[in-house]
Amino acid sequence: MTASDESDERDRWENSYFYFLKTLSILAESPAEQCAVMDYYNVAWELRDDGLVVDYLMRQDIIKFTDDQIERMKELSSALHTLSGEALKGGRAREDHLKAMSNPSWQAVRDIAKKLLVVLVPRTLENRKYFEAHALKSNSRSTQ
Repeated sequence: MTASDESDERDRWENSYFYFLKTLSILAESPAEQCAVMDYYNVAWELRDDGLVVDYLMRQDIIKFTDDQIERMKELSSALHTLSGEALKGGRAREDHLKAMSNPSWQAVRDIAKKLLVVLVPRTLENRKYFEAHALKSNSRSTQ
């Protein structure tokens, strides 16, 4: 793999992590807030699908996670994979989405997401530094 390929790969995974954090922060919110943020569109299915990016993040080896972070990520993956059909039901009305997101199995996901956000703080700071460094490089190239 060339240095350029490695850089592109790192960029891809840092972006995946960045957007995973956005999903994780939504997963940590209340059912009403989750529905509002997702604009009452296919809320349960979309959040589950976006959250399952955790499976890919755990298996890649470009960005590093601690053993504790991996264990918490596995908990999230397990909770998302075991959501019941009831918990994933959508509908046309706002009440349908609120009902699905109020399913007890989503509370477990919310609890895990809150803990995972805390455990991931060091990795999140690395992610932020990565993008800040790239922004500085881009700015210096554009002023030359």
